[in-house]
Amino acid sequence: MEATSNVQGSKAVVELQGKLTVQSVDVLEETLSSIPEEACDFDIDMSQVDYVSSAGLRLLMSASKTAIRRGGVLRVLYPQDDVMDVFDITGIAGVVTVVR
Repeated sequence: MEATSNVQGSKAVVELQGKLTVQSVDVLEETLSSIPEEACDFDIDMSQVDYVSSAGLRLLMSASKTAIRRGGVLRVLYPQDDVMDVFDITGIAGVVTVVR
């Protein structure tokens, strides 16, 4: 898993690449924890993520709560079909904003 972030004002864009599993979730967690408090809107670009485990889903939910607590929103951008299936089955698509 690779993660890069870019923060401009109140918006943070995080780009992910690889599999978001229990073995790699710490990479995203470290990236999210480095985002300054001023950023309240999180865009997570998952166009290059081909697998998400339950640990990844938990972290996305936690990031969504952080964004809401800061007065913003978390958006998951461009998930691949297999990842979107997981979002639909688990109900996370009804909790976070997903942009296809």
